[in-house]
Amino acid sequence: MDGLFLKFSIVKKYESISRTLKLSVLKDLQKKFSTF
Repeated sequence: MDGLFLKFSIVKKYESISRTLKLSVLKDLQKKFSTF
């Protein structure tokens, strides 16, 4: 049970990190396109 919870929390952490990374990448792309 403990190991399962640990795995779940790691997955959740990874999902949030990847989500923030995607958001920052999208914002960077928008900035680049807005300068054109």
